[in-house]
Amino acid sequence: MVANHARKNAARTAQGAGQTHRQAVDAVRQEEPAERRILVSPGDRVPRDSIGHPDCPIERGDVLRVSCPPGAVKVVEVWDESTAVVEWPWPEPDAKRRATFAVRLPESGTGQFATPFRNTPGLAQGALREGDTIIVDMPPTVVHVSYTDATWYADDRDAGRPPADSHVLVAVLPHGVSETLETTHDGADQRLLLRPWSAAPMTVELLCRPYAMLKDHDHVRDAAGTVWTFTGPLDFHTADRPTPRAEGPVWPLTLTERYTMQPKPAEVEAVAAATATGSHQEELDRWQQACGADLVEFPAVEVPDVTTPMQKAMLARQARQSVAGKTLAEVEEEREGARRMYRLYSKVVLDEEDQTRMETAVVRLDTLDEVLEEMRASGAERYGNTSVSG
Repeated sequence: MVANHARKNAARTAQGAGQTHRQAVDAVRQEEPAERRILVSPGDRVPRDSIGHPDCPIERGDVLRVSCPPGAVKVVEVWDESTAVVEWPWPEPDAKRRATFAVRLPESGTGQFATPFRNTPGLAQGALREGDTIIVDMPPTVVHVSYTDATWYADDRDAGRPPADSHVLVAVLPHGVSETLETTHDGADQRLLLRPWSAAPMTVELLCRPYAMLKDHDHVRDAAGTVWTFTGPLDFHTADRPTPRAEGPVWPLTLTERYTMQPKPAEVEAVAAATATGSHQEELDRWQQACGADLVEFPAVEVPDVTTPMQKAMLARQARQSVAGKTLAEVEEEREGARRMYRLYSKVVLDEEDQTRMETAVVRLDTLDEVLEEMRASGAERYGNTSVSG
């Protein structure tokens, strides 16, 4: 894992090396083996970016082994034969204390557990009473990641406080359970919500990360000359059409664009080396073997825009006005903030208000990309106060 001391060293050296903190941390990560490494150890704090927001090292599609050592807890209430509410034995890292937690008792047969923590097997169902002391733990369990999120509660957001360590969630599916509309549907959702940086002394080990050499929205040219966009962790599409997961680029791959810019030679070499042998199908097979799940195609749903072209033009002008007079480095920081907001809003779109937020974030991100391109092309030290017409 990228330990806290490594992150601090990266932060100290970033400025002198002409790097952002994000780039420095990425460099530290790239020096480590991509897999079979510990992402979270007991007592870790959530990694954060240069402006203090959670920077979760766990990615969608990761296959993980999660575990937690036993802890003695007092039973507060017994709901039924399979579920009890217990006091939580560990203090929250934010100097708070979670009073209670629901835990599922061992089930007969091969049923999946509904919460990540269970009591030690051997305690008979129906034998619990209020006031009893039991042992809860999480035996080493293989899961694969559906999504990650940092829940930014309204009072924290309004006060300018970023999400707390305990508010960073990782939704996972058990080994062998495929991500389908049935297994993720409200009322029958089989995903488990883990809080790796909460009070529990959890260990999270990375077993498999498909296409670890690529980042979201990388453009690559394959051995057949086709240009693909990587939308991760298992998906690619070409300029003219989306493609099924079973289809993909012909290895080896040449990285042609990263973060809308020409990639660095070292990045191109890393992708070429990682794809010099093997194939797209072998990468999919490796992931399926690790998580025991099937590749399932989700139907594409076209969501219509709720903002008009005139509104988008106005948002673009406002984005340009917001960075007038700022240096290239300051605009880059603004662009990083816009990217973070886009990632936050794009996690879940439930209604028209969510869609509006996401579209606003997209316009701002795209506009700041244009501003940066203009500044780099002209060699401007600051973005001109008059260049705000959009």
